[in-house]
Amino acid sequence: MKKSIGFLSLVGLFSLVGMQNLHADESRTVVDNGKVQRRVVCSSKHVLGEAYMLEGDGRSFMNNGSREFSFLANDSLYTGASNWKDVQFADTVCSNGGKGTLLTMVSEKGDLKVELLYLSYPDLPLIRKTICVTNLGKEDVKIEAVNVEDFSSTLWPTGVRVMRGYGRYETLGPYEGNWDDPLVVLHDWNSSRGIALGNEAIGILKRTSVLADGSSVRLGVTTPSQDYPFRRWLTPGKSWKSAAVFTAPYTAQRDPERVMEETVQTYIRKYMGVRIEQIEHKPMFVYNTWIPFHHDINEDMMKEVVRAAAECGIEEFIIDDGWQTNHGSGGGSSNTDSVVPDWDVDTSKFPHGLKPIFDYIKSLGMKPGLWLCIARLDKNS
Repeated sequence: MKKSIGFLSLVGLFSLVGMQNLHADESRTVVDNGKVQRRVVCSSKHVLGEAYMLEGDGRSFMNNGSREFSFLANDSLYTGASNWKDVQFADTVCSNGGKGTLLTMVSEKGDLKVELLYLSYPDLPLIRKTICVTNLGKEDVKIEAVNVEDFSSTLWPTGVRVMRGYGRYETLGPYEGNWDDPLVVLHDWNSSRGIALGNEAIGILKRTSVLADGSSVRLGVTTPSQDYPFRRWLTPGKSWKSAAVFTAPYTAQRDPERVMEETVQTYIRKYMGVRIEQIEHKPMFVYNTWIPFHHDINEDMMKEVVRAAAECGIEEFIIDDGWQTNHGSGGGSSNTDSVVPDWDVDTSKFPHGLKPIFDYIKSLGMKPGLWLCIARLDKNS
């Protein structure tokens, strides 16, 4: 288990300038790169979103008073609207050209520290955000249901379409995304404006919830009620930093795909990066035919897919369900029949058997694999 470390040590690429303490007065911090502007009101007790707009447009994508973030600590809810003390903010500069603000606050009891990092990038109408929670108390703290981004959208819900599934599919009404939603777009067809919502959390921990109450936007990790709930225990003095999320507002655009093709792609290419390219010891790349082919496979198709997989750098190629002829109590060959297979090759699909396919896989430098379900047996197998 790797040690958790403090947030400021995690952002060694950043320099902090002009840390300010807030007392009885009310102030605000502004992230502004000339393309997009985000204002956060930092009072002596609360940290609330005030406005989020494109330069020169004047219409905010965020309702004033939005709570900015939320999480559960030992089952108690904390948001920007909770009571905080020692609220501070400082400008930050990143070595890759990003600039922004670091907001720091301590819970009323003094047992938790929260740090919010907002970053913008040159000529890009997008803001990236992370949260870090540190246990300042003497007891372990359970962190759950983290929303790095939590604000109320001004987009009129009756005219908004949710573009889900990598922004490819349109749906109406409230939507809760999962691992298939690294990007969700809220698009208002009436006003030709919207906002792209990116979630960089890993795989099944990813959660993007929009319009649950008609206006909410929440980006973070899975909650305790979901199938794969996120949970992190912090011992005294330890910290946890979230994966980043990003938001990219746009206007005067009838086609919501444009924000993906332009702003989002530029951000990923130049600033987010692909983490797999950055780690020294890379995992094995495995391809399995189940998605998208299910049991509809055959010899000619497999040769084409094997060749494409090799070109993509796949190291292990697994042939999943559909290669076999089922014999048993059901007496059928359908994937949905209640049959028990004897694992004989279906020669109508693979007239030369599987060996030529396996040899082809190996000739391209990959390891072949074959799916079997040994649990599906009965006395007739």
